[in-house]
Amino acid sequence: MFPYIMDLFKQGNSHDRSRIKIFELLSIDEGIKSRMFTQRVLGKQQVAIIAKNANERLTPKVIQFKLLNDKSFAPHLYISPTASVGILTFSIELCGCKTASQHIDLNYALHKRNETDSYQCICLNPEKQEKNPTTDFARIVEQIPNLWTETQRTTMKNPDYLCWNLNDFVDCIMGTMGRPKDGQKRIKYFSKYRMHLFSFCSMQDIESSLSKPDIIPDLMRLSRCVDDKYMLPFDQLEKQGCILQTYENIFFASSIEGASMMAIGRKSNAAFIENLHQKFNRQYLLIYLLVILQRYTLLILERKLTEFESSEKLSDDELWKFINVICRIKTNCYYTDVSIYTHHSEFYHLCCNNLKVPETFSEISGKIELLKLTTDRNIQKALKIQEELRQAAMDRISREERNAENRQHILNWIIGILTIAQVMEASHELIKAKHEANALTLSLIIGGVCAIILILLMRKDILLFFKQIKSK
Repeated sequence: MFPYIMDLFKQGNSHDRSRIKIFELLSIDEGIKSRMFTQRVLGKQQVAIIAKNANERLTPKVIQFKLLNDKSFAPHLYISPTASVGILTFSIELCGCKTASQHIDLNYALHKRNETDSYQCICLNPEKQEKNPTTDFARIVEQIPNLWTETQRTTMKNPDYLCWNLNDFVDCIMGTMGRPKDGQKRIKYFSKYRMHLFSFCSMQDIESSLSKPDIIPDLMRLSRCVDDKYMLPFDQLEKQGCILQTYENIFFASSIEGASMMAIGRKSNAAFIENLHQKFNRQYLLIYLLVILQRYTLLILERKLTEFESSEKLSDDELWKFINVICRIKTNCYYTDVSIYTHHSEFYHLCCNNLKVPETFSEISGKIELLKLTTDRNIQKALKIQEELRQAAMDRISREERNAENRQHILNWIIGILTIAQVMEASHELIKAKHEANALTLSLIIGGVCAIILILLMRKDILLFFKQIKSK
Protein backbone atom coordinates (compact mmCIF):
# COMPACT_ATOMS: atom_id res chain seq x y z
CA MET A 1 0.00 0.00 0.00
CA PHE A 2 1.01 3.63 -0.37
CA PRO A 3 3.30 4.80 2.44
CA TYR A 4 0.88 7.50 3.62
CA ILE A 5 -1.80 4.83 4.02
CA MET A 6 0.53 2.48 5.87
CA ASP A 7 1.35 5.41 8.17
CA LEU A 8 -2.21 5.17 9.47
CA PHE A 9 -1.30 1.84 11.06
CA LYS A 10 2.08 2.95 12.41
CA GLN A 11 2.14 3.75 16.09
CA GLY A 12 3.66 7.20 16.48
CA ASN A 13 2.59 10.17 18.56
CA SER A 14 -0.21 9.08 20.90
CA HIS A 15 -1.86 12.49 20.47
CA ASP A 16 -2.03 12.19 16.67
CA ARG A 17 -5.75 11.54 16.10
CA SER A 18 -5.26 10.90 12.37
CA ARG A 19 -3.51 7.57 13.06
CA ILE A 20 -5.27 4.33 13.89
CA LYS A 21 -4.42 3.18 17.42
CA ILE A 22 -3.53 -0.51 17.69
CA PHE A 23 -3.68 -2.41 20.96
CA GLU A 24 -2.35 -5.94 21.35
CA LEU A 25 -3.61 -8.36 23.96
CA LEU A 26 -1.09 -8.61 26.80
CA SER A 27 -1.51 -11.01 29.70
CA ILE A 28 -0.31 -8.39 32.18
CA ASP A 29 -3.30 -6.21 31.26
CA GLU A 30 -5.82 -8.88 32.14
CA GLY A 31 -7.64 -9.68 35.32
CA ILE A 32 -7.11 -13.05 36.96
CA LYS A 33 -10.22 -14.66 35.46
CA SER A 34 -9.56 -13.25 31.99
CA ARG A 35 -5.93 -14.35 32.14
CA MET A 36 -6.93 -17.89 33.08
CA PHE A 37 -9.42 -18.02 30.23
CA THR A 38 -7.18 -16.63 27.49
CA GLN A 39 -4.21 -18.74 28.60
CA ARG A 40 -6.34 -21.84 28.24
CA VAL A 41 -7.76 -21.08 24.80
CA LEU A 42 -5.22 -18.92 22.92
CA GLY A 43 -2.76 -20.94 20.87
CA LYS A 44 -4.33 -24.24 21.95
CA GLN A 45 -5.86 -26.85 19.71
CA GLN A 46 -9.58 -27.25 20.31
CA VAL A 47 -12.76 -28.40 18.70
CA ALA A 48 -16.06 -26.84 17.66
CA ILE A 49 -19.18 -28.99 17.99
CA ILE A 50 -21.85 -27.66 15.62
CA ALA A 51 -25.51 -28.68 15.80
CA LYS A 52 -28.49 -26.39 15.26
CA ASN A 53 -31.23 -28.61 16.70
CA ALA A 54 -31.87 -31.77 18.69
CA ASN A 55 -31.66 -34.02 15.63
CA GLU A 56 -28.28 -32.65 14.57
CA ARG A 57 -26.97 -33.06 18.12
CA LEU A 58 -27.21 -36.81 17.66
CA THR A 59 -24.53 -36.60 14.95
CA PRO A 60 -22.93 -33.15 15.30
CA LYS A 61 -20.22 -31.74 13.07
CA VAL A 62 -16.82 -31.82 14.77
CA ILE A 63 -14.23 -29.30 13.51
CA GLN A 64 -10.74 -28.93 14.96
CA PHE A 65 -9.29 -25.42 15.07
CA LYS A 66 -6.85 -23.19 16.92
CA LEU A 67 -7.09 -19.59 18.17
CA LEU A 68 -3.79 -18.13 16.98
CA ASN A 69 -1.65 -16.14 19.38
CA ASP A 70 1.43 -15.43 17.23
CA LYS A 71 2.67 -11.84 17.08
CA SER A 72 0.92 -10.81 13.88
CA PHE A 73 -2.10 -13.09 14.32
CA ALA A 74 -2.78 -12.38 18.03
CA PRO A 75 -5.93 -10.47 19.03
CA HIS A 76 -5.66 -6.76 18.23
CA LEU A 77 -7.93 -3.79 18.75
CA TYR A 78 -7.83 -1.14 16.00
CA ILE A 79 -9.29 2.24 17.00
CA SER A 80 -9.84 5.37 14.92
CA PRO A 81 -9.80 8.30 17.41
CA THR A 82 -11.25 10.67 14.82
CA ALA A 83 -14.40 8.60 14.35
CA SER A 84 -14.46 6.89 17.79
CA VAL A 85 -14.79 3.52 16.04
CA GLY A 86 -12.87 0.37 16.90
CA ILE A 87 -12.53 -3.14 15.47
CA LEU A 88 -11.47 -6.21 17.43
CA THR A 89 -9.59 -8.80 15.34
CA PHE A 90 -8.51 -12.35 16.12
CA SER A 91 -7.43 -15.27 13.95
CA ILE A 92 -8.67 -18.85 13.78
CA GLU A 93 -6.91 -21.65 11.90
CA LEU A 94 -8.29 -25.05 11.01
CA CYS A 95 -6.41 -28.06 12.33
CA GLY A 96 -6.41 -31.73 11.44
CA CYS A 97 -8.21 -32.54 8.23
CA LYS A 98 -8.60 -29.12 6.57
CA THR A 99 -11.35 -28.92 3.98
CA ALA A 100 -13.32 -26.08 2.45
CA SER A 101 -16.49 -27.69 3.78
CA GLN A 102 -15.21 -27.51 7.36
CA HIS A 103 -14.13 -23.92 6.84
CA ILE A 104 -17.61 -23.03 5.58
CA ASP A 105 -19.36 -24.76 8.51
CA LEU A 106 -17.12 -23.07 11.08
CA ASN A 107 -17.68 -19.66 9.46
CA TYR A 108 -21.41 -20.17 9.50
CA ALA A 109 -21.42 -21.05 13.21
CA LEU A 110 -19.11 -18.28 14.39
CA HIS A 111 -20.65 -15.55 12.24
CA LYS A 112 -23.92 -15.68 14.21
CA ARG A 113 -22.56 -14.37 17.44
CA ASN A 114 -25.93 -14.35 19.20
CA GLU A 115 -26.80 -17.98 18.34
CA THR A 116 -24.45 -19.55 20.87
CA ASP A 117 -26.74 -22.54 21.41
CA SER A 118 -25.98 -23.88 17.90
CA TYR A 119 -22.35 -24.67 18.64
CA GLN A 120 -20.01 -25.43 21.53
CA CYS A 121 -16.27 -24.80 21.56
CA ILE A 122 -14.22 -27.17 23.69
CA CYS A 123 -10.60 -26.72 24.67
CA LEU A 124 -9.00 -29.87 26.06
CA ASN A 125 -6.22 -29.92 28.58
CA PRO A 126 -3.03 -29.42 26.50
CA GLU A 127 -1.02 -31.65 28.84
CA LYS A 128 -3.31 -34.56 28.10
CA GLN A 129 -3.08 -33.80 24.40
CA GLU A 130 0.68 -34.04 24.60
CA LYS A 131 0.45 -37.47 26.22
CA ASN A 132 -1.79 -38.64 23.43
CA PRO A 133 -1.33 -36.47 20.28
CA THR A 134 -3.76 -38.59 18.28
CA THR A 135 -6.62 -37.88 20.67
CA ASP A 136 -9.95 -38.59 19.08
CA PHE A 137 -11.84 -35.37 19.78
CA ALA A 138 -15.20 -36.86 18.87
CA ARG A 139 -14.72 -39.70 21.34
CA ILE A 140 -13.73 -37.36 24.17
CA VAL A 141 -16.65 -35.06 23.42
CA GLU A 142 -19.04 -37.98 23.74
CA GLN A 143 -17.71 -38.54 27.25
CA ILE A 144 -18.55 -34.98 28.39
CA PRO A 145 -21.82 -35.11 30.33
CA ASN A 146 -24.39 -32.38 29.64
CA LEU A 147 -22.34 -31.05 26.74
CA TRP A 148 -24.92 -28.53 25.50
CA THR A 149 -25.61 -27.05 28.93
CA GLU A 150 -21.96 -26.55 29.90
CA THR A 151 -20.63 -22.99 29.92
CA GLN A 152 -17.35 -21.20 30.47
CA ARG A 153 -18.30 -20.51 34.10
CA THR A 154 -19.22 -24.09 34.90
CA THR A 155 -16.07 -25.54 33.32
CA MET A 156 -13.47 -22.87 34.19
CA LYS A 157 -12.11 -25.00 37.07
CA ASN A 158 -12.44 -28.28 35.21
CA PRO A 159 -8.90 -29.67 34.70
CA ASP A 160 -9.81 -31.74 31.64
CA TYR A 161 -11.70 -29.36 29.37
CA LEU A 162 -13.15 -25.85 29.03
CA CYS A 163 -16.40 -25.10 27.18
CA TRP A 164 -16.84 -21.64 25.73
CA ASN A 165 -18.45 -19.68 22.90
CA LEU A 166 -17.56 -16.61 20.89
CA ASN A 167 -19.32 -14.21 23.28
CA ASP A 168 -17.16 -15.48 26.15
CA PHE A 169 -14.01 -14.82 24.15
CA VAL A 170 -15.05 -11.34 22.88
CA ASP A 171 -16.25 -10.21 26.31
CA CYS A 172 -13.00 -11.41 27.85
CA ILE A 173 -10.86 -9.54 25.33
CA MET A 174 -12.94 -6.36 25.43
CA GLY A 175 -12.98 -6.48 29.22
CA THR A 176 -9.21 -6.03 29.20
CA MET A 177 -8.22 -4.18 26.02
CA GLY A 178 -11.41 -2.12 26.02
CA ARG A 179 -11.69 -1.24 29.70
CA PRO A 180 -12.47 2.51 29.90
CA LYS A 181 -10.41 4.78 32.10
CA ASP A 182 -11.92 7.30 34.48
CA GLY A 183 -13.85 9.94 32.58
CA GLN A 184 -13.93 7.93 29.33
CA LYS A 185 -17.07 6.69 27.63
CA ARG A 186 -17.81 2.98 27.77
CA ILE A 187 -17.66 0.81 24.69
CA LYS A 188 -20.90 0.25 22.77
CA TYR A 189 -21.19 -2.58 20.25
CA PHE A 190 -22.59 -1.63 16.87
CA SER A 191 -24.21 -5.07 16.73
CA LYS A 192 -24.13 -8.00 19.14
CA TYR A 193 -25.66 -10.38 16.61
CA ARG A 194 -23.12 -10.73 13.82
CA MET A 195 -19.42 -10.35 13.17
CA HIS A 196 -17.37 -9.93 10.00
CA LEU A 197 -15.23 -12.82 8.79
CA PHE A 198 -12.36 -12.49 6.35
CA SER A 199 -11.45 -16.01 5.28
CA PHE A 200 -8.27 -17.19 3.61
CA CYS A 201 -8.30 -20.59 1.98
CA SER A 202 -5.53 -22.22 -0.04
CA MET A 203 -5.74 -25.51 -1.86
CA GLN A 204 -3.14 -27.54 -3.70
CA ASP A 205 -4.36 -28.61 -7.12
CA ILE A 206 -1.30 -30.31 -8.52
CA GLU A 207 -3.30 -32.12 -11.19
CA SER A 208 -5.02 -28.85 -12.30
CA SER A 209 -8.43 -30.47 -11.96
CA LEU A 210 -10.18 -27.48 -10.35
CA SER A 211 -11.92 -24.94 -12.57
CA LYS A 212 -13.47 -21.57 -11.79
CA PRO A 213 -17.05 -22.94 -11.55
CA ASP A 214 -15.78 -25.40 -8.92
CA ILE A 215 -14.22 -22.63 -6.84
CA ILE A 216 -16.91 -19.93 -6.88
CA PRO A 217 -19.53 -21.73 -4.69
CA ASP A 218 -17.11 -22.25 -1.79
CA LEU A 219 -15.65 -18.77 -2.29
CA MET A 220 -19.07 -17.09 -2.09
CA ARG A 221 -20.27 -19.19 0.85
CA LEU A 222 -17.15 -18.19 2.78
CA SER A 223 -17.76 -14.50 2.10
CA ARG A 224 -21.52 -14.67 2.84
CA CYS A 225 -20.92 -16.83 5.95
CA VAL A 226 -23.51 -19.44 4.98
CA ASP A 227 -23.29 -23.22 4.64
CA ASP A 228 -24.07 -25.48 1.69
CA LYS A 229 -27.80 -25.48 2.50
CA TYR A 230 -28.04 -21.97 1.07
CA MET A 231 -28.38 -22.04 -2.70
CA LEU A 232 -26.79 -18.77 -3.75
CA PRO A 233 -27.27 -17.37 -7.29
CA PHE A 234 -23.59 -17.62 -8.17
CA ASP A 235 -23.88 -16.43 -11.77
CA GLN A 236 -25.89 -13.40 -10.69
CA LEU A 237 -23.47 -12.56 -7.87
CA GLU A 238 -20.55 -12.71 -10.29
CA LYS A 239 -22.33 -10.33 -12.66
CA GLN A 240 -23.04 -7.97 -9.74
CA GLY A 241 -19.32 -7.66 -9.08
CA CYS A 242 -19.12 -9.70 -5.87
CA ILE A 243 -16.21 -11.79 -7.17
CA LEU A 244 -12.73 -10.71 -8.24
CA GLN A 245 -10.06 -12.77 -9.97
CA THR A 246 -6.70 -11.01 -9.84
CA TYR A 247 -4.67 -13.91 -11.25
CA GLU A 248 -5.49 -17.21 -12.85
CA ASN A 249 -5.43 -18.99 -9.49
CA ILE A 250 -6.24 -16.23 -6.94
CA PHE A 251 -9.86 -15.30 -6.25
CA PHE A 252 -11.63 -12.85 -3.92
CA ALA A 253 -15.25 -12.39 -2.89
CA SER A 254 -16.83 -9.66 -0.82
CA SER A 255 -20.22 -9.07 0.79
CA ILE A 256 -21.75 -7.19 3.69
CA GLU A 257 -21.24 -10.25 5.91
CA GLY A 258 -17.56 -10.75 5.15
CA ALA A 259 -14.88 -11.42 2.55
CA SER A 260 -12.88 -14.39 1.34
CA MET A 261 -9.66 -15.07 -0.51
CA MET A 262 -8.90 -18.36 -2.18
CA ALA A 263 -5.57 -19.37 -3.69
CA ILE A 264 -5.14 -22.49 -5.79
CA GLY A 265 -1.68 -24.01 -5.81
CA ARG A 266 -0.57 -25.48 -9.11
CA LYS A 267 2.42 -27.65 -9.74
CA SER A 268 4.52 -24.65 -10.79
CA ASN A 269 3.77 -22.40 -7.78
CA ALA A 270 2.90 -24.66 -4.85
CA ALA A 271 5.55 -23.09 -2.57
CA PHE A 272 4.36 -19.57 -3.37
CA ILE A 273 0.78 -20.41 -2.38
CA GLU A 274 1.91 -21.93 0.91
CA ASN A 275 3.48 -18.60 1.95
CA LEU A 276 0.67 -16.44 0.62
CA HIS A 277 -1.12 -16.31 3.99
CA GLN A 278 1.65 -14.01 5.29
CA LYS A 279 0.86 -11.47 2.58
CA PHE A 280 -2.82 -11.97 3.36
CA ASN A 281 -2.24 -10.85 6.95
CA ARG A 282 0.13 -7.95 6.18
CA GLN A 283 -1.63 -6.47 3.14
CA TYR A 284 -5.14 -7.69 2.38
CA LEU A 285 -6.27 -7.74 6.00
CA LEU A 286 -5.18 -4.11 6.50
CA ILE A 287 -7.03 -3.09 3.33
CA TYR A 288 -10.15 -4.85 4.57
CA LEU A 289 -9.83 -3.20 8.01
CA LEU A 290 -9.56 0.19 6.33
CA VAL A 291 -12.81 -0.41 4.43
CA ILE A 292 -14.59 -1.76 7.53
CA LEU A 293 -13.55 1.34 9.51
CA GLN A 294 -14.94 3.52 6.73
CA ARG A 295 -18.22 1.61 6.64
CA TYR A 296 -18.92 1.63 10.36
CA THR A 297 -17.83 5.23 10.79
CA LEU A 298 -20.36 6.23 8.14
CA LEU A 299 -23.09 3.98 9.58
CA ILE A 300 -22.62 5.47 13.05
CA LEU A 301 -22.83 8.98 11.60
CA GLU A 302 -25.99 7.99 9.76
CA ARG A 303 -27.48 6.57 12.95
CA LYS A 304 -26.70 9.78 14.83
CA LEU A 305 -28.35 11.84 12.11
CA THR A 306 -31.54 9.75 12.36
CA GLU A 307 -31.64 10.12 16.16
CA PHE A 308 -32.90 13.69 15.78
CA GLU A 309 -36.71 13.70 15.82
CA SER A 310 -36.83 16.84 13.70
CA SER A 311 -34.32 19.10 12.02
CA GLU A 312 -35.22 21.95 14.43
CA LYS A 313 -33.39 20.01 17.16
CA LEU A 314 -30.17 19.97 15.13
CA SER A 315 -28.23 23.12 15.89
CA ASP A 316 -25.79 24.67 13.47
CA ASP A 317 -22.88 23.84 15.80
CA GLU A 318 -23.89 20.17 15.97
CA LEU A 319 -24.24 20.01 12.20
CA TRP A 320 -20.77 21.49 11.74
CA LYS A 321 -19.42 18.78 14.04
CA PHE A 322 -20.80 16.19 11.61
CA ILE A 323 -19.32 18.07 8.66
CA ASN A 324 -15.97 18.22 10.45
CA VAL A 325 -15.99 14.44 11.03
CA ILE A 326 -16.93 13.82 7.39
CA CYS A 327 -14.03 16.02 6.27
CA ARG A 328 -11.61 14.18 8.56
CA ILE A 329 -12.79 10.80 7.29
CA LYS A 330 -12.49 11.81 3.67
CA THR A 331 -9.05 13.30 4.32
CA ASN A 332 -7.56 10.51 6.46
CA CYS A 333 -9.42 7.30 5.55
CA TYR A 334 -11.11 7.66 2.18
CA TYR A 335 -9.01 6.93 -0.89
CA THR A 336 -9.64 6.33 -4.56
CA ASP A 337 -6.58 4.10 -4.75
CA VAL A 338 -4.44 2.44 -2.08
CA SER A 339 -1.49 0.82 -3.80
CA ILE A 340 0.86 0.83 -6.76
CA TYR A 341 -0.18 -2.81 -7.33
CA THR A 342 -3.28 -3.54 -9.34
CA HIS A 343 -4.42 -6.53 -7.27
CA HIS A 344 -4.34 -4.51 -4.03
CA SER A 345 -6.34 -1.64 -5.50
CA GLU A 346 -8.81 -3.99 -7.17
CA PHE A 347 -9.44 -5.74 -3.87
CA TYR A 348 -9.95 -2.36 -2.17
CA HIS A 349 -12.51 -1.35 -4.81
CA LEU A 350 -14.24 -4.73 -4.52
CA CYS A 351 -14.73 -4.32 -0.76
CA CYS A 352 -15.74 -0.64 -1.00
CA ASN A 353 -18.38 -1.35 -3.63
CA ASN A 354 -19.89 -4.40 -1.92
CA LEU A 355 -19.91 -2.74 1.51
CA LYS A 356 -21.63 0.27 -0.10
CA VAL A 357 -19.04 2.76 1.17
CA PRO A 358 -19.34 5.29 -1.73
CA GLU A 359 -23.16 5.13 -1.65
CA THR A 360 -23.28 5.57 2.13
CA PHE A 361 -20.84 8.46 1.95
CA SER A 362 -22.94 10.16 -0.74
CA GLU A 363 -26.14 9.52 1.21
CA ILE A 364 -24.77 11.09 4.40
CA SER A 365 -23.32 14.03 2.46
CA GLY A 366 -26.72 14.56 0.83
CA LYS A 367 -28.53 14.42 4.17
CA ILE A 368 -26.11 16.90 5.69
CA GLU A 369 -26.61 19.24 2.72
CA LEU A 370 -30.38 19.11 3.21
CA LEU A 371 -30.03 19.61 6.96
CA LYS A 372 -27.64 22.50 6.30
CA LEU A 373 -30.28 24.16 4.13
CA THR A 374 -32.84 23.59 6.88
CA THR A 375 -30.60 24.92 9.62
CA ASP A 376 -29.67 27.93 7.46
CA ARG A 377 -33.37 28.59 6.95
CA ASN A 378 -34.00 28.22 10.67
CA ILE A 379 -31.11 30.58 11.40
CA GLN A 380 -32.56 33.13 8.95
CA LYS A 381 -35.96 32.80 10.60
CA ALA A 382 -34.40 33.22 14.02
CA LEU A 383 -32.46 36.28 12.84
CA LYS A 384 -35.63 37.73 11.33
CA ILE A 385 -37.51 37.18 14.57
CA GLN A 386 -34.66 38.76 16.51
CA GLU A 387 -34.70 41.75 14.14
CA GLU A 388 -38.46 42.09 14.52
CA LEU A 389 -38.16 41.93 18.30
CA ARG A 390 -35.33 44.48 18.22
CA GLN A 391 -37.38 46.79 15.98
CA ALA A 392 -40.43 46.38 18.22
CA ALA A 393 -38.32 47.24 21.26
CA MET A 394 -36.93 50.32 19.50
CA ASP A 395 -40.46 51.39 18.48
CA ARG A 396 -41.64 50.97 22.04
CA ILE A 397 -38.72 53.04 23.35
CA SER A 398 -39.40 55.69 20.69
CA ARG A 399 -43.08 55.86 21.67
CA GLU A 400 -42.17 56.13 25.32
CA GLU A 401 -39.72 58.94 24.51
CA ARG A 402 -42.38 60.77 22.47
CA ASN A 403 -44.92 60.35 25.22
CA ALA A 404 -42.41 61.69 27.70
CA GLU A 405 -41.77 64.67 25.43
CA ASN A 406 -45.51 65.29 25.07
CA ARG A 407 -45.94 65.18 28.81
CA GLN A 408 -43.03 67.60 29.16
CA HIS A 409 -44.62 69.93 26.57
CA ILE A 410 -47.95 69.91 28.40
CA LEU A 411 -46.15 70.56 31.64
CA ASN A 412 -44.28 73.45 30.05
CA TRP A 413 -47.57 74.91 28.79
CA ILE A 414 -49.18 74.58 32.20
CA ILE A 415 -46.16 76.23 33.82
CA GLY A 416 -46.24 79.01 31.17
CA ILE A 417 -49.97 79.65 31.66
CA LEU A 418 -49.59 79.68 35.43
CA THR A 419 -46.64 82.07 35.06
CA ILE A 420 -48.72 84.41 32.85
CA ALA A 421 -51.55 84.29 35.37
CA GLN A 422 -49.17 85.16 38.19
CA VAL A 423 -47.63 87.99 36.13
CA MET A 424 -51.11 89.36 35.34
CA GLU A 425 -52.17 89.16 38.97
CA ALA A 426 -48.98 90.83 40.20
CA SER A 427 -49.19 93.58 37.56
CA HIS A 428 -52.89 94.14 38.38
CA GLU A 429 -52.16 94.63 42.05
CA LEU A 430 -49.21 96.91 41.28
CA ILE A 431 -51.14 99.12 38.76
CA LYS A 432 -54.30 99.15 40.86
CA ALA A 433 -52.51 101.05 43.59
CA LYS A 434 -51.79 104.01 41.25
CA HIS A 435 -54.31 103.70 38.42
CA GLU A 436 -57.31 101.79 39.66
CA ALA A 437 -59.45 102.59 36.62
CA ASN A 438 -56.97 101.16 34.06
CA ALA A 439 -55.51 98.37 36.18
CA LEU A 440 -57.49 95.53 34.55
CA THR A 441 -56.79 96.67 31.01
CA LEU A 442 -53.08 97.11 31.60
CA SER A 443 -52.82 93.68 33.31
CA LEU A 444 -54.57 92.07 30.35
CA ILE A 445 -52.18 93.77 27.96
CA ILE A 446 -49.21 92.55 29.99
CA GLY A 447 -50.70 88.99 30.04
CA GLY A 448 -51.17 89.09 26.27
CA VAL A 449 -47.58 90.21 25.72
CA CYS A 450 -46.39 87.33 27.92
CA ALA A 451 -48.59 84.88 26.01
CA ILE A 452 -47.13 86.12 22.68
CA ILE A 453 -43.60 85.69 24.03
CA LEU A 454 -44.49 82.16 25.27
CA ILE A 455 -45.93 81.23 21.87
CA LEU A 456 -42.82 82.52 20.09
CA LEU A 457 -40.55 80.53 22.43
CA MET A 458 -42.53 77.28 22.04
CA ARG A 459 -43.56 77.57 18.40
CA LYS A 460 -41.63 74.42 17.42
CA ASP A 461 -43.38 72.35 20.09
CA ILE A 462 -46.74 73.74 18.97
CA LEU A 463 -46.11 72.80 15.33
CA LEU A 464 -44.95 69.29 16.34
CA PHE A 465 -48.03 68.85 18.53
CA PHE A 466 -50.41 69.72 15.68
CA LYS A 467 -48.50 67.39 13.31
CA GLN A 468 -48.94 64.50 15.74
CA ILE A 469 -52.66 65.27 16.06
CA LYS A 470 -52.99 65.42 12.26
CA SER A 471 -51.06 62.10 11.83
CA LYS A 472 -53.40 60.37 14.27
